[in-house]
Amino acid sequence: MNDLPEIREEALRIKQARAAKVAKDYVVKLSKPAIDLENLSQSPIEHFNSLNALKNILLQYGYLKQSGRGNNYRSPLQTSSSYATTMRGHRWISLSASDAAAGLGRLCLSGCSGDAFDLYVYFAHNGDFNAALSTYSNEAGLKRQSYLGTFSAAWSLANGK
Repeated sequence: MNDLPEIREEALRIKQARAAKVAKDYVVKLSKPAIDLENLSQSPIEHFNSLNALKNILLQYGYLKQSGRGNNYRSPLQTSSSYATTMRGHRWISLSASDAAAGLGRLCLSGCSGDAFDLYVYFAHNGDFNAALSTYSNEAGLKRQSYLGTFSAAWSLANGK
């Protein structure tokens, strides 16, 4: 029974050592710098698209997958009952006039098209590209200072806005 104080002291030292290690690991984690886009090989848009499967984003924003037909979806903006959106690799193409009229993605000869980030811009940020880019860059820990203006201008030119 005389060993009890020594056991308590040893248990206290172990607890303190564990607490110190946890605190140190937490401080190290917090002190890691954000990813510097100047040295990043991907743009924030490429970064988003690489981490978000297009089919998951389509479903997240209310698209209905046509049963029995590989890559056809019905947009939540469509007024008809057709499945006018087709997924082709990492891009989608919509033949729906409703999607094009709503300003979804980029206009093309067949209607409109885009990638997962275009859906994020439209549905999560009401079509505000700057807000989407800024929010995603912040959430992903990406520094956006040099990219925000460049991508914003390029997107506006590409979309005629």
